[in-house]
Amino acid sequence: MNFIDLALTAVFGKDMKFAPIGAVYEEWDSMTGPDKYYGNYFVAGAHEGMVLPIAINQFHYPHPRHNMDDLLPYLPAAEDGLAAAD
Repeated sequence: MNFIDLALTAVFGKDMKFAPIGAVYEEWDSMTGPDKYYGNYFVAGAHEGMVLPIAINQFHYPHPRHNMDDLLPYLPAAEDGLAAAD
């Protein structure tokens, strides 16, 4: 696993649901050069990326009892703007 894979596993656990996106290049494709398996943006036999739907995954980090709002900064100006709009 690379750093990104480990980070996603730490945050969403081993059962995260995702959808692969993008092309899959074969080992002979020039997009996988100079090293077709290590150190490239495009890795042979793997999709270019993935979509990770937050709503259908469980949030495990830093603790299962935290939710996303616990980690986001408090923005009083945004609340003032919402109150003024009402």
